[in-house]
Amino acid sequence: MQDTHYLQQLVKQQKSGIPSGICSVCSSSPFVIDAAILQAVKTGTSVLIEATANQVNQFGGYTGMKPADFRDHVLSRAAELGLPAERVILGGDHLGPVAWQKQDLRRSISMRACRWAVRSRCPRRKSQTGPSGSAKRPREVLRNTGAA
Repeated sequence: MQDTHYLQQLVKQQKSGIPSGICSVCSSSPFVIDAAILQAVKTGTSVLIEATANQVNQFGGYTGMKPADFRDHVLSRAAELGLPAERVILGGDHLGPVAWQKQDLRRSISMRACRWAVRSRCPRRKSQTGPSGSAKRPREVLRNTGAA
């Protein structure tokens, strides 16, 4: 078993002057996933496969897959094509509020708190600051939306 993760090994190789990389795709397309897996099998490397929040999310995305479904699909294809699960790295791209845009944020206490957390790290706008110019705290956000 390797002492370091595959991506850490790549960084070490690159810093040593050895050209190194990984096949990385962001797609839920079965054809793209199979091609990426076959490339990793052919080259004896790992593969990084991601899906976007629109493709795969807790509501099923436009593919109808939730994260566990996507994981199971990719790992099943990898096994069928001869790539060990240890050489598959899964990821998510564009994760964030995109999957919740149609949700009523005023009814979700956790989403209001998340929204506050994101906004508090972004450049300030008048609507996001309290009387002193400081970022509104979650309790203030909840109070202002009628949930507290």
